[in-house]
Amino acid sequence: MPNDTDFEGVPVMPELDLFDVFDSSETIITIVLQPIFLAIGFTANVAFLFVVGRLRHMRTAINCLLINLAVADTLFLTVSVSQKVARYLCTPYLKDDAFMGNAGCVSLKILQDCCCMVSMILITLVSWQRFLAVCRPQSYMLQEKMTGASCRHAGFSWIAAAITACFAGPSSSTFAVYSVPSNITLSNPDFPKTIGFCTPVNVTWLYIGCLSQILPFFAAFVLNFVLYWKIVTRMRRHTRSMSTGGAGAKRRRDQVTLMLVVTGATFFLCLAPFEVNTLLMLIFKEGVTSQVMHVFRMLIYANCAINPFIYTATNQCYRKAFKKVFSC
Repeated sequence: MPNDTDFEGVPVMPELDLFDVFDSSETIITIVLQPIFLAIGFTANVAFLFVVGRLRHMRTAINCLLINLAVADTLFLTVSVSQKVARYLCTPYLKDDAFMGNAGCVSLKILQDCCCMVSMILITLVSWQRFLAVCRPQSYMLQEKMTGASCRHAGFSWIAAAITACFAGPSSSTFAVYSVPSNITLSNPDFPKTIGFCTPVNVTWLYIGCLSQILPFFAAFVLNFVLYWKIVTRMRRHTRSMSTGGAGAKRRRDQVTLMLVVTGATFFLCLAPFEVNTLLMLIFKEGVTSQVMHVFRMLIYANCAINPFIYTATNQCYRKAFKKVFSC
């Protein structure tokens, strides 16, 4: 069995102790804060799905994309938080993957990557539809009547995300077992004597996995930024030229646009710290401390939970829909 320094060339950040155990702060984060995010996110997203399912007028092309976004967010949040709670219950070691085994290393990584990727694609599709609505209204009116087209686009998004996630699967597909250093086992005789890690097939696949995560994010970030800039520019022009008679239609359109732009901006702002840190680790072989990494992960979890609140806070139609379904 390899010793605690035998990682066969896989780069390990020197400031991260792979044999850390759960302390009080880690325990609170794992079994209190993260489950709270899961409870809020699960409840909010399921409530949104219920509202769209109950009200026929809510079954629009945009909401078809948002439904799939809610499913992806709920699935990612459930898998990620459940994985961390399961680790806490199964092992005293903070980074021990022994409870997952080889099947868990492959399946959970692919599932999480798939959910992240499909969310990114759906956010971009939503931005594109808003761009058409504001800058190409005739094209948008045609697509708005074709809700089935948006649902097909959402389906293709899941397929593309699954293919990308499977391609990067070897970046975390090898389950390796290592001996725990004797100084830890001697002072804690009840602790397991071995620890497991999900590792890449080789160093090349480690970088491929990181790049498959980083490149799509920054590409989507740039594309969405351009779309948002064009949307805002065109809306300002329309504000100057809009007649009084069209004020109501403009207000409704602007509310939807604001809601979706805020949703997209929140997505990229919440994920950016984690993705930038991954890029820095890839280039400089070092990243932030574990405490800061917790903050980055919490931002990702918050993004998965916050969208339904954005919908109701920025759009009167969504507020009325929620009140209609859940009022006594």
